[in-house]
Amino acid sequence: LASGAMTKGGYCLAATIAHHLGEERLRVVSRSPRDFLVAFQEAALQNPQPLPTPGEIGVPLPETMPPLDPDAYQGLVSILEQTFAE
Repeated sequence: LASGAMTKGGYCLAATIAHHLGEERLRVVSRSPRDFLVAFQEAALQNPQPLPTPGEIGVPLPETMPPLDPDAYQGLVSILEQTFAE
């Protein structure tokens, strides 16, 4: 169950990046966990506020994805930079 949830969550993040930033950007950031997270946050911040309800008619699902909490986002970026240092 956890593996399936992570896969579906990753697809939602990727769809949000592709929707707002384009498929080419998604291809580029998919090679780096840190860059992927940064691109997701950038894309999610472009979503309308307040966020539409998922499943609302005429609203693409990626536009319902909320950005990460700023503190959680900074913490995750820090962990990814340490873990995947080049």
